[in-house]
Amino acid sequence: MRHYSYLTLKNKTLPTRYVCSHCAILDNDTMLCYHLSDGGYMCESWHDLMQRYDMVDRVYFVSDKDIDSFMHYYALRYGDYDVLHNNCEMFANCFCGRELNTQNRMYNIVGIILLTALLFALIKR
Repeated sequence: MRHYSYLTLKNKTLPTRYVCSHCAILDNDTMLCYHLSDGGYMCESWHDLMQRYDMVDRVYFVSDKDIDSFMHYYALRYGDYDVLHNNCEMFANCFCGRELNTQNRMYNIVGIILLTALLFALIKR
């Protein structure tokens, strides 16, 4: 069994830090972080990642999965980064097998509510 951490992070420099979290998987044995961003699938050291992000939450878990193999499998199955359908949260949740971060679902619901309100406002005109 391997020891991992599910990381919830905030970008130190972007204004989106106030509304969006970034998710990553840390392999505690190698101290390498695996994540998906608009730059693609990444593997980098804990030290390098912490230069750009502040940690908000860390959840330890064990798994018999190998994160390197999983990342390659996930990239083949789901393809490139997509903010709505294939993002860091979905990658990390899929690897750990639980929904530890659900911000994407909340933003989708808020978006649907706003679009519905806009549609009703246009119809009433």
